[in-house]
Amino acid sequence: MSESNTTCPNPDQLLGYKRKTLPQPEVEKLTAHLKGCRTCQKALVSLVVSSIQPAKLSSDETLDPDTMIAPGGATSKAQDLDEESRRRAAQKPSRPKPPAEYPFLEPPEAEGELARLGFYSIKRVLGSGGMGVVFEAIDQRLSRTVALKVLRPELADESYVERFRQEARLAGSLSDEHIVTIFEVGITNNVPFIAMEFLHGETLDARLNRDSWLPVEESLNLLKQVAHGLSTAHAAGLIHRDIKPANIWLECHKDTKQFKRVKILDFGLAKEVAKESNLTAAGMVVGTPSYMAPEQVYGLPCDQRTDLFSLGCVLFRMLSGKAPFTGENTLAVLEATVDEGPAPDLKTAGRKAPKAVMQILEQLLEKNPDDRPASARVLIDTIDVILRGGQAIHQTGKSLMAPGKASPVRTGKKAGFWVAVSGVVTVLTVATSVLLFI
Repeated sequence: MSESNTTCPNPDQLLGYKRKTLPQPEVEKLTAHLKGCRTCQKALVSLVVSSIQPAKLSSDETLDPDTMIAPGGATSKAQDLDEESRRRAAQKPSRPKPPAEYPFLEPPEAEGELARLGFYSIKRVLGSGGMGVVFEAIDQRLSRTVALKVLRPELADESYVERFRQEARLAGSLSDEHIVTIFEVGITNNVPFIAMEFLHGETLDARLNRDSWLPVEESLNLLKQVAHGLSTAHAAGLIHRDIKPANIWLECHKDTKQFKRVKILDFGLAKEVAKESNLTAAGMVVGTPSYMAPEQVYGLPCDQRTDLFSLGCVLFRMLSGKAPFTGENTLAVLEATVDEGPAPDLKTAGRKAPKAVMQILEQLLEKNPDDRPASARVLIDTIDVILRGGQAIHQTGKSLMAPGKASPVRTGKKAGFWVAVSGVVTVLTVATSVLLFI
């Protein structure tokens, strides 16, 4: 199709298309045009990135494409403590104060405590980010060590609190050895929290930052365990939407420090496919740019194959030490993700892998969801075959989880994804990742 100024939409039309304010006939016309016009495709990606709002970071935090999530914006401040809390605080002026950087916590009550939050005795900080803090704590009721994830009160407006609860509800509804266990979710003194099992070990991200890349067999075994956890979530009608090395925990035994198993962390962006969440506006982009599937970039409906694309990005990084889609800024990363060019090649990173491994890697990174493995279960079976020395199983197909959901339709090798761009994004809000267990 011609890309001349006489046929290309003007900037106002593209903006209206992005915001979904155009009449349906005009939307259909522009969708057909975007299918073949690379100039307008790039302009559309630029509009996506132009609406990015950087998160408020502390002085020791940074923001980069590998550690972003997009949970939406919050402007309201947390509500004041209730009268009873203020009265009790006024009656005990001699009590120690909580750390100045965490004024929302209660003062410590015993030696060795950092602070208190309800029934939880907080011992130390495990990690922090733009949205919240994760503490090591003791549940005084059960004498149980937990990882206590606390939402920063200044972000605790209604939408953030509801999303926080959603994470606990979704993750807590799953029972799988490869998914972190949720013990409790609640709000104390207007501070929302989630109590999770305390895990020994480190994130896959920390391991890769130290070792750069992993051997092929180890990478496949880790991939298989993540796929097991995702298979359980997908069977329950949930997609994670933020699979990345920072959300994959390598659990080890406390005493021997030997590797035990993989655990999937942070279901904060998870969504029930069968329901439309009122926490995410139609077309909103959520995910981490370096690990997002093309359909996430454009705010199209996602299904289990979206998680599999992200898992392909994780596999590429494990094998090569680099993310498959990179760039100088977020725009360049997103453009590389949706580009219909050749799939990333391990050879460019100076690494090699068996043909069968390359085959499954290419399938996971297909732009069109219909060309990826049909499910996490298929991926598990494929990995088993490869580890036994066989060839990869080429089984792709439409979503088994969300019939009736639109997915990009292939109309040609180069133009396959763009035919479904009618669900284009409304906004991309970026924040730092919360769950950084150390």
